[in-house]
Amino acid sequence: MERPTDVRVEGIVLRTMAYREADVIATLYTRERGKIGVIAYGARKLRSRAKSAVQPFQSGTYILRPSGSLYRFVQAETVGAAALWGDVERMAQASVVAEWIVRGEEEGRPDEALYRLVRWALDRLLAGDEAETVVRTFELLYLRKAGFGPEWGRCVRCGRAAALTDFSPAEGGVVCRACRNAVPDARPVPSPLLAFVGRLLAVPPGRLGRVTLRPPQRQALSRLLDAFIERHVALDLLSRRIMAGREDLAAAAAALRERRLKRRGAGLGGEGPTAEAPAEASPADSDFAMGR
Repeated sequence: MERPTDVRVEGIVLRTMAYREADVIATLYTRERGKIGVIAYGARKLRSRAKSAVQPFQSGTYILRPSGSLYRFVQAETVGAAALWGDVERMAQASVVAEWIVRGEEEGRPDEALYRLVRWALDRLLAGDEAETVVRTFELLYLRKAGFGPEWGRCVRCGRAAALTDFSPAEGGVVCRACRNAVPDARPVPSPLLAFVGRLLAVPPGRLGRVTLRPPQRQALSRLLDAFIERHVALDLLSRRIMAGREDLAAAAAALRERRLKRRGAGLGGEGPTAEAPAEASPADSDFAMGR
């Protein structure tokens, strides 16, 4: 039964852990109170009404009772996250979003814009959008909001906003054509990717909808963000390392399949399969929509 001292919050379950024999301690990120800890007594019991409400990435309206350093779960109206629970890839990508907040944000500090960003990322994953694109977009916007994201609009060496051609993880952003030879780790950036990032950063908070990137641009963004985060972000996120390991395994498996196909083709007297040269990227390689 709800009491006058109970609080009602809109929140998202980011992490859970078993406690004692039948209880669960969950980390929620809420619109009204920021990151908080919630204990749900008996939530691991088969018939518990709290069981589904404190599953990872569940979201909705929660009624909580202050109880020392934690809140006690009372009841909830949730919208469900079953589409994530049945998809290992999406669960893994959602875990990256969750760990940024769990590790990067202090408890009890509400941030409406950040809550909307987390909500957007999980909603798009639930909607079936391309998972890596969603999470990379989240990371790009989260780093910018936190104040230590890469510089995308001006050369980090001379400040020019024109002829931006490369990205330097060490320098922390884009480099122009005139300066790139002076930057040892400068690496080319596809112009459609720069255009995509520029449009993305101009979207008002809360107005972002579906985001799409073609594979070459998505892979380029992933490589640049990985290099930047490794160089400048102190947080060592386990979920990101797991995803990197999965990508390395996938690349190794693809290379092995390619070698086997070539050997098979050579054994039959042919030249084996050849890869077509990638087409030059165009601005149509990326797109996003405002609104939901």
